[in-house]
Order: sequence, then C-alpha cells, then structure tokens
Amino acid sequence: MPSLITFAISLAAVTLLFKTLYDRGVTLGAFRDPGAIFHNAGFGDLRFIDGADCEDLHLHEGHIFTACQGAHGSRGKWFPPLAVFDDPSTAGDGELRVINPETFISRKLNLDGFSSFFCTHGIDVIEDPQNSRAVYIQAVNHAPTDEFVKSRDTSLPAEEKADSRIEIFHHVLGSDTATHVRTVRNDLVKMPNDLLATGPTSFFVTNDHFYREGLMRTVEVLGTRATTAWSNTVHVIANAKEKDFDGVDAVYALNGLHNNNGLGRRPGGLTVVDASGGVAYLAHIEGRNIKVDGQVVYESTIDNPSWFTDKYPGDDDRSGLLQAGLAKAIQLHDSVLVDAAVPPIVWLSSGSLEKGWNTTMLFTDDGLSLSSSSAAVMISIDPATNDDKKQAWLFMSGFGSTRVVATKVDL
Repeated sequence: MPSLITFAISLAAVTLLFKTLYDRGVTLGAFRDPGAIFHNAGFGDLRFIDGADCEDLHLHEGHIFTACQGAHGSRGKWFPPLAVFDDPSTAGDGELRVINPETFISRKLNLDGFSSFFCTHGIDVIEDPQNSRAVYIQAVNHAPTDEFVKSRDTSLPAEEKADSRIEIFHHVLGSDTATHVRTVRNDLVKMPNDLLATGPTSFFVTNDHFYREGLMRTVEVLGTRATTAWSNTVHVIANAKEKDFDGVDAVYALNGLHNNNGLGRRPGGLTVVDASGGVAYLAHIEGRNIKVDGQVVYESTIDNPSWFTDKYPGDDDRSGLLQAGLAKAIQLHDSVLVDAAVPPIVWLSSGSLEKGWNTTMLFTDDGLSLSSSSAAVMISIDPATNDDKKQAWLFMSGFGSTRVVATKVDL
C-alpha cells in the first residue's frame, strides 16, 4: 500500500510540474508560430510615428505621452531591466515625446534643467492640481553609476553598475518643454519598472525583480507566483523642493506577487501586471497599500496595462483592459542584444470584476511592422464618421521597437 501511495504522489507531482512547464511555455510563446500575422481589421491602414524604443504610452486629454530613446538599438548595450550592462555611455539619450493622435505626429520635448543620463522605462502622467492645462510626468531612469561610467569594471555587482531612480518633470500642454522638478532616489526603489502617480511628486513604483542578473534571475523569471514571488511594489512620497535621497518617504505597498511590472489605472482601481507570468491583477488602493481583488490570465507575456473607454458603446460596450506583450518572449534577450525584432501581441479584455472578462486578440505580427510591444492605448472612432463601423485607433510601442505604430481595429 505505501508503494501505491508513493506512486500516486509522485505521479501527481510530475503532472503538476509538466502542467507548470507547459503553461510557462505557452506564456513565453514557445509553441507559437513566429511568423503569425493577425490585424483584426485587415492590413490596410498602418501609421508609423517617430519614437524609438518607447516602453510606455499614456493617453491624457487628447495627448499621448511616451518615453523613448534617441536612437534605436541602445537597449542592446545598456538596459539594466534585461541585465544588459555592456556600455553605460549609451544610457544618455532618453527623451519624452508627445503624440498627436489626430495627425500621427510626435514632438520631442526639450528637457529644461535636466542634463543627466536618461535611460527610459515606465512613465505616468497626472494633471497639475493648480493648472488643468499642465501635467506632471514621472519617468523611470536607469542611469549608470558614476563609478561604473569611470571604471567600466564589468566585475562590479549589478547594484554598483546601475543607479536607477525616478525623474519628475512639469509640462504645460501644447508647449515644447518639460521642466525638471526633481530626481527621486530611495533604497526601497531598487529595480523600478513602471509608475502610477498618486500626486505631483508621489507614486507607486514596481520593482520587477529581486535578482538583477545571473542564474537566480533566470529562475525568478521562469517561476510563478507560487514559487518565486520575490518582487514588490513601493509607494513613495517626495518633497518637490529637495532632490535625490532627501525628502523621500517610501513604504512597501504590495508583496507576494511574481514579477511586479506594469501599473495602470482602471475604473475604481488599478492593474498590477506579472509580465513574464502573463497575469494582470485587478486591485484597489487602501491608504498606501495595494490590495488584489482578481486577475485576468493571458496566453503571452504582458507589460504596461491601460484602460480603454468605449465612447460609443451602443448595446456592445467594449471598454476594458488593454494589454500589449510579446508573442515570442522566449526570444527576448537574444533579440535585444542583436537588435532583432520580437513579435508583438495586443489583447483587449472587455468586462468587469463582477461580470467577468472576454479577452480577444487585436493584433500580432512577425515583428516587421512593430518590432516589440510593451504598451498600447486605444481611442474610439465615431461610427458616424466611419461608415457606421465600430472601430478604434490602436497605438502600440515597445521598449525595443523602431517606432510607434497605429492601426484601426474592429471592436
């Protein structure tokens, strides 16, 4: 009898392990055709917009804000989020851009009062409480340490190579300038990925990994919430009149999730993304804490979430969670190093926590039109001006993409 029990336990363990590995393979795109192409409204109307390696997109009052790099390809030489520390001199050309969604033209903002290295990642935008025609832009910056810039000593541990911090800018809508307010640094903000602003100089920020590089980082990425829930999210309040470590109060806001990555607002709450696990956690804020209420699971990696509001719902409201990710994330690290495309994928999950979610694919291709995707926003098109078609403009970009891409999608 003991042998039968032992056999049953062993079989259950092997079955669970196989299912876990299979599920991770699905999420990472191991079984997906790398040449698959699907544009749900057809292939006719693609718009290409200036902006290289733009990790994040945010729609605010008819403007799309993004943070990019000045030249495509620098991620393969310096990008601490992917454990790339080869050439810190390439970290300095980050930029903020504003896209006009009607003309499909982007403008690079002049960064007044800012001259540091700027390696961009996640951003958020929040209205200036004193001026409705102005915003604060909060941006992750993976700058190299002064020591590493001078020494180029590759034997240094990762924490002595990258000095990641948050930059805060003020921008008057329609102007060409973003004025630097302050830099925020804190010991709890170790590997920042994305931000959700709670005030002009306060925010939630995800630390997407516990391990910065090496074998244990790989173990962490390939794990799940059940096995490697080692990352966290922090809430930070900073005094606008101080800089760096001064005038900063930070507390842990969320623990116990895997690969805390993208953050985004949604009606009544926020979304916290487990990127490599392909899980979007629906949550709410209690004071300075984040409490998880539910989840949406995807068949790919996902990244920075946004919420789509269907302005012309009729009897079919498609409002929901918009998630960009990678169709073949298994290729990610090697592709970034050699400046190759990683096939993108974009999903829309319409519904609510109470009613459930209906997830549909909006876009994927072989990476030729969009060479990676980490963020997307969507704007409804008035059916009265669009032959009564229920459609929207989908704007997509990626941390390793040569440009921002827009296309019409059916809803």
